[in-house]
Amino acid sequence: MVAEVADGWNTFLMPEEEYRHKLEVLAGHCNDFGRDPGDIRKQLSVSMILGETVAEADDRVKERAATTGIDEDLLRGRFMATTPERFADVLRPFREMGVGDFLMVARPPVDERTMELFAKQVAPRLND
Repeated sequence: MVAEVADGWNTFLMPEEEYRHKLEVLAGHCNDFGRDPGDIRKQLSVSMILGETVAEADDRVKERAATTGIDEDLLRGRFMATTPERFADVLRPFREMGVGDFLMVARPPVDERTMELFAKQVAPRLND
């Protein structure tokens, strides 16, 4: 469906090799429709809890677990808890594979600290 009619393709963060494979599949489908896969804007939805240090990120996971009642291990499975530098390193290969937009998954309660760190420290590293 994406190859036939979509202007954009949105998926979730996954291992690089899996994403690369999905791009190859998309390119094959685009070929079937005589379409350039470069014409489809790629977006990647990402879930993270950021802190200036790994210790701060870990503390923030514990705080979120306490305030939401969600099990800490479950949160760690859903959100990457790390520093802005490390998260930018995770995302950079996806930018190099053509991802044009990184969409922050933001579920209540709003995590203003992560949003601030993403905007001020992750995004600029991806635009270098």
